[in-house]
Amino acid sequence: MAIAHLLELPEFRPEFSIPPFYTMEMMRYANELEAMGNMIEHLEVGQPTAPTPAAVKQAAMRALEERQFKYCSAIGLLELRQAIAAHYHYAYGLIVDPECIVITPGSSLGLYIALLSNFKKSAKVAIASPSYPCYRNVIRSLGLTLVEIPTRRENDYLLTLEDLQQHPDLDGVLVASPNNPTGSMYTATALKQFSDYCDAEGIKILSDELYHGITYGEPAMSILKYNRHATVINGFSKYFCMTGWRVAWLVVPKADGRGYENLLQNILLCSAALNQYAAVAAFSYPELDANVRAYRTNLDILYDALTDAGLTTMYKPAGAFYLFVELEKGGNDSLELCKKLLYEEGVAVSPGIDFSSARKSCAIRLSFSQNQSVIERAAAKINHFIKKL
Repeated sequence: MAIAHLLELPEFRPEFSIPPFYTMEMMRYANELEAMGNMIEHLEVGQPTAPTPAAVKQAAMRALEERQFKYCSAIGLLELRQAIAAHYHYAYGLIVDPECIVITPGSSLGLYIALLSNFKKSAKVAIASPSYPCYRNVIRSLGLTLVEIPTRRENDYLLTLEDLQQHPDLDGVLVASPNNPTGSMYTATALKQFSDYCDAEGIKILSDELYHGITYGEPAMSILKYNRHATVINGFSKYFCMTGWRVAWLVVPKADGRGYENLLQNILLCSAALNQYAAVAAFSYPELDANVRAYRTNLDILYDALTDAGLTTMYKPAGAFYLFVELEKGGNDSLELCKKLLYEEGVAVSPGIDFSSARKSCAIRLSFSQNQSVIERAAAKINHFIKKL
């Protein structure tokens, strides 16, 4: 009875424009059950369990001893912006002016700042469905008009040029590659087509590239290779294993840089200097790719377990660390299904309702960023659960 009470959502009051982030609700349920002595396998939150690189922690300690922490430039420490610019040259062969780089305390606020800076109220901004829930929620909260375009598993859950052409009055499009929750990734050809079309139609592109570095075949390519008018959102949370440090960046058109600086001066003054000094060292850490190899092993374990359970038409992600699963026998309430999985098997996952308001099938998202032993236990339990459906 006590457990059932924990799995009740708090009342949602419609006067507040932003709905719950259901993934975080599932984490809260799971933590409460865990505190009661239940063993829970956490596959709900996309958070690397690999430690923050030692070089980053050492840089933070040195900074504590050697530096004074005062306000810095609203767009971030020049030292960090230069390191990010060097990263673009090394990773993509691109020359990026450090003055085009804006540091933000996390990519979520970076998304908010980018939307606020690029679009006037009621502007029409398109996103793929399914996609990261904060896209949908923040776009609406800013008074923008959301255009949620359904995608298909047969097209790897990606927007196509034809999808954009069916909405000729768009002001902007937000793409993510690799995508959360599907792990799908746009090819260079698709990015070039998008860029050419959007330039011709006057559509602004925002590109979420937070999962760059975490790919399982071809590396991800930045939209900046094809469109220097685009705005890129990226950060240190995922590949660099620095979720709680809250350091991210935007790459913005040079002509817009002063506007971003003015906005940040008024909103937050500056991002935390200590975390910025530490982040400079992230690019010098050579072993992060070992984490990606571990994710690939985890993916194979989960994918094989779900295939054995009878799910033979899943999309196998090209990047990120999520497996998006549509369940034909799961009913039509993904949140209730996730609660049932948590209650019966002790596995916390994310409900599909978080990632799409239009999808009719029951879907769940599994994060495989945890250590292998967690994934092995969870895979066996999910296999058992699905076979019972």
